[in-house]
Amino acid sequence: MSARKKPDKPRQFSVGDSVKVNLHSGRIVDATIKAVVVEVDGETRYQVDFDRDRTAIVRAWQIVEE
Repeated sequence: MSARKKPDKPRQFSVGDSVKVNLHSGRIVDATIKAVVVEVDGETRYQVDFDRDRTAIVRAWQIVEE
């Protein structure tokens, strides 16, 4: 069994990028990044806009496709 290779650098997203996001409920939606939020602990979170008028704060691992 082979070990997973870690990516060389973390994925970077910016405002306006279109992505697919795995929501807490397990639903995958098309979304647009509206804001990049860097927490005190250094973790980056993203505010995304999806459907007609819904938003969510997601972590980088929840973004499944660019």
